[in-house]
Amino acid sequence: MGMLATLISGLASGETVAAVHRARTAAIVYVIAIAAALCGLGFLVGAAYIWTAMRYGSLAAALGFGAGFLVLAGLILLIYRISAGSRARRRAPRRQADMKANGVPAALALLPRRRKGKGGLGALRGPAGARGPAPRPGAPRHRHEGIQIAEVHHCSPFRTACVDCTGLSRGWAAPISASS
Repeated sequence: MGMLATLISGLASGETVAAVHRARTAAIVYVIAIAAALCGLGFLVGAAYIWTAMRYGSLAAALGFGAGFLVLAGLILLIYRISAGSRARRRAPRRQADMKANGVPAALALLPRRRKGKGGLGALRGPAGARGPAPRPGAPRHRHEGIQIAEVHHCSPFRTACVDCTGLSRGWAAPISASS
């Protein structure tokens, strides 16, 4: 909630728009600088090629530069492959912490629904914790496809903005009109 308040106050004060403008300007400047650096690097490689061609001949210079760039590409790929294992080991604890941070609130959000539901709290265990075949839910099925159709919950019982949920429940009732 605090981040939302910060965002709203930033939008109201114009700070967010200024930050976006600064980020866009910085991105444009960095792209221009990278383009200039790549042009400079290209001219340096060209000068090295010209010097090598004058010294050893154009065929030997072309073969040498081609082989050199292929060796450079191979070394970059080799270093990347060797370091992939250490990157994966570094990311694993962070990924597990993120999964726990996202999984615990999601499981806690499911608890009130599961306590009231047909399966109870045991349904949270899933197939791994079940003994025997998994029970089939009592949901209605589509007569042609054989797939299960989940019950539609239009709005939370805690929301007060929803006026009419009757058309989405299992039973049918006349919709509430503004004139009645």
